[in-house]
Amino acid sequence: MLKKGAAVRFLISDALSLIGNSVAAVVLPLLILARTGDPLAAGTLSLACAIPQALMGVLGGVVLDKINRRLVSVVSDCISALSVALLLVVDLTLGLNLGWFIALGILGAIGDIPGVTARETLSPSVAKHSGVDLQRFIGIEQSLQSLSVVIGPAVAALLIGFTGGTWALAVTAALSLGAALVTLTLPRTI
Repeated sequence: MLKKGAAVRFLISDALSLIGNSVAAVVLPLLILARTGDPLAAGTLSLACAIPQALMGVLGGVVLDKINRRLVSVVSDCISALSVALLLVVDLTLGLNLGWFIALGILGAIGDIPGVTARETLSPSVAKHSGVDLQRFIGIEQSLQSLSVVIGPAVAALLIGFTGGTWALAVTAALSLGAALVTLTLPRTI
């Protein structure tokens, strides 16, 4: 199937990052509702995060043209891990409120779009470096991405059920950090 380790590591990193984002997409609105009791708070957070995501979508292409895509992917996943881990720390120490959700949500949103774009633009280079047919590699990548989007909410539901929303954040942060660490193992030449 895949003959080179770099291609496999890239796919693992991509899946970890997407599963982490999918878990966060389910856990955060439920956690906001639990902490604030306000159903509109989740919508407020979504709107507050959409603005920096849109800006980073526009600026992300410029950043990717100037900086190594591998590095952008790593930094993006580290930003995601940091923002979610800080939610956990704030919840355990100060208590979360809508202001904390928005501030740390914006931090996480800043890294999301450039990271996704970086991974998408790395795919052809990874396939070429690994000696894998590009069409086949993209097919495998897309299949794993679809599977990750399905697995994420299931993982989130299990985590919320067994540990509560706060500790689900720890797993989400670990997934993003794991994605960053696996991406660091890719050769710089990619």
